[in-house]
Amino acid sequence: MADACFTARATTREHVAASIKKLTLPTTDNGQYDHDAATTFIAGIHRILRETYNPGDPGNGMFKLCAAANEIASIKATSVATAKSVLDDAKAVAAAASTSSSIVPPAIDSRADAQDEADRINLINQAVIGAKEGAAEAITAKVGSDVTDAVLKTADGSDLRSIDSSKKSLQPSSKAPIARTPATSSPNSSMSSNSHLTSAKKSPPTWSSFAPKQAG
Repeated sequence: MADACFTARATTREHVAASIKKLTLPTTDNGQYDHDAATTFIAGIHRILRETYNPGDPGNGMFKLCAAANEIASIKATSVATAKSVLDDAKAVAAAASTSSSIVPPAIDSRADAQDEADRINLINQAVIGAKEGAAEAITAKVGSDVTDAVLKTADGSDLRSIDSSKKSLQPSSKAPIARTPATSSPNSSMSSNSHLTSAKKSPPTWSSFAPKQAG
């Protein structure tokens, strides 16, 4: 299973990115996206994430990335399990469940079992991170960096933030049409794009493709 950890991130990222890029996001005769088109696009993303295999929750796939903070949305690029961390966690859980008259043994107490569990956790973590990266890349390719930079770049726009700072919470906030105009792509970033969304009056977009992830 340890070997699978090295491929889970790249494989899931490639699958999610390719699938979302195949979705259509048509424009009107005036070169605008309307609310119905955005809603259909978002529903397609939700479907793809639900159908993307999640080794930790096969029934829901990666759909929980679309929801508020939860066990997979909170997984970060730095989330790594080791045999020691698994043993420590097992001891802590057992200690919390124990009483003065009833000692609960750790569910995992051997290094071999702890390493197996660490490999399982890391496989899940890497797959989830890959799904986040693939969705961010594909959504930016569709709607443009001007929409997604507010979350995916630092405040001064000079660098990309970690994928950990966003979640795929996609909801159109207005039925007003949104214009499509060219955007500059970045050859140094996997978040590059060919178009972006701005409102017809050149004000900031009313349709947000990303929302700040809740802390914790």
